[in-house]
Amino acid sequence: MRNLFEQPKQKIAAHTEQRDDLTLVVRCKAEEIAIVLKLIESAEETSAHTFLDHTEDFIEAQLYVSTLVTKMLGQAQQVAALREKEGGPPMPPAPERMRDDRVPAPERLRELMCYARSMIEDPDAALVWIMMPINIHDPVGYANLMTQTLRHSYPRPWCHHMRVIARDDERLPLEHSKAAFQRAQFMAVDFGPKSTEDALVESANDEGLPLAERMTALLVLAGIDAAHNRTADAKEKYKLLTKYHHALGDNAQWALSLSGLADVAAREGKPREAKDLYLAALTPATHAKSFPVVLNLSLALGNLHFQNGVFVEAATWYHVAGELARALFNVDTLLDCYEQEGVSYHKAGAHKQALEAWSSGVELAKAIPVRDRQKRILTRKLEMYTELGLPKERDKTQLELQAVDQLEKQEAQPKVQA
Repeated sequence: MRNLFEQPKQKIAAHTEQRDDLTLVVRCKAEEIAIVLKLIESAEETSAHTFLDHTEDFIEAQLYVSTLVTKMLGQAQQVAALREKEGGPPMPPAPERMRDDRVPAPERLRELMCYARSMIEDPDAALVWIMMPINIHDPVGYANLMTQTLRHSYPRPWCHHMRVIARDDERLPLEHSKAAFQRAQFMAVDFGPKSTEDALVESANDEGLPLAERMTALLVLAGIDAAHNRTADAKEKYKLLTKYHHALGDNAQWALSLSGLADVAAREGKPREAKDLYLAALTPATHAKSFPVVLNLSLALGNLHFQNGVFVEAATWYHVAGELARALFNVDTLLDCYEQEGVSYHKAGAHKQALEAWSSGVELAKAIPVRDRQKRILTRKLEMYTELGLPKERDKTQLELQAVDQLEKQEAQPKVQA
């Protein structure tokens, strides 16, 4: 496994830290993008730089840039809200040219990247801008956007303090445009299912490797077994991992192993066993202060109770998960929790509690803003008022939905300078 991942991981990490090359082009299949992003994440863990990744499909240049602009503006609003709450410096203003779809797409993308770089408070940190579109519908258009955007000149290149990682797919649009790139390196990876599983099996069985590394490979193999419904194999591996990490006193890994066993039990239709295992995993996860794991366990308990019709218990766990998500500044998960808490209470007939959860979700979605989520939760309120025969509340909620629709249309209009 080390051989399969270590070389590309080192190449990615080296690219983010060096100053000679702007771009690293990584050729990979769509199903390998998640692994490439995981390797990039491992480089981020030991880096002082800021990493921003984008997996949106490339259909056409202007549409692609507009999608990234909308995404970045949403992220900027979230960061601005957090900075204001913590008394940090204000956000820099977003350049109008990047919003204007009459401006050529490469220029807009450069403006967007420069804007993202300006949001970084550390003047010495670099922006690592990652473009890994899952689907590239127009390879020629994609290659043209990449080569034209990334052109620069000295002594003052626009891309100062930036690194770029860009995906190339099997048709090699960027490889074929290699001559048009400045300061670029190219690499290819092969993380197909068979290559990956074979490498993991090799690592798990390699007595020359440190035991901890072999156990890490075994944990990934257990997850692969579970995903392919090889439940007996998955269970055997997770039980071994549980004993190993418990004996070692590694609470974080012990919790993950117990969580894996619980997932297998849930898949086998054994909710009581799954519940006991999830609850057991909470103790070591809490002792390890591994709060993302505690969050995932709380969500799993909410989902388990919901799927088995224990709706008040499900709502309680979604509420717990929401509080953890709030503490971790995980806004998307917090919105999920508000929505699912409300759905659970609604199914339990606890309409007041459902409305309280949904109202909190609407307010958060409005403040960020996340219009599609705001509308979805409002729609849930509307349906419940209709179901309960409350026309006054129903009509008020309908007006709120219409107002959000109008706001969404206004925000979608490109803003240009007069």
